[in-house]
Amino acid sequence: MSDEDGLNEMLVEVQKVFTAVYQRAYEAGGIDMRNNILKAANAPMAFKSGSGVVSSVRGSFITGYAPVAQPKVKAGVRARRGLTGEFIREALTRNPGQTPAQLEKLARALEPEILGKSIGNTLRRFDGIQYERAPDGRGWFLKGQQQSAGESDKTAPADHFNFETEGR
Repeated sequence: MSDEDGLNEMLVEVQKVFTAVYQRAYEAGGIDMRNNILKAANAPMAFKSGSGVVSSVRGSFITGYAPVAQPKVKAGVRARRGLTGEFIREALTRNPGQTPAQLEKLARALEPEILGKSIGNTLRRFDGIQYERAPDGRGWFLKGQQQSAGESDKTAPADHFNFETEGR
């Protein structure tokens, strides 16, 4: 029995040594992890701005990071919901076969809150649903408008209509 007691005592001692080694390794791993996080937080960082990538900036999330000031973009007045579609329907009712460029020019003159790109986006979004392209692919018509083969050549340019004198 004395050999078993000695063996048990040795096993207990080895177990204590392994536990201490594992504990030190765990603590060292935690310290290394913390150091790596702090190192990454203090590393040079690049930020995107409206004009590209700003050169590297040193900052620290720990000791008072100061971000690079972004230029403020002044937002324009947004057109009310549905105004672009209403405008396009009215313009194409009065003058079928207009191109997106003609509609954009007319929108700038009559409805300045409608962005030009909204005209083209709306036409493409509702292509085949509310609007149809002319056979030559340039002009647009309301869906269901009758168009003959040469009608797109007969249409007047966008500035032919004066919505103020002809009413809306």
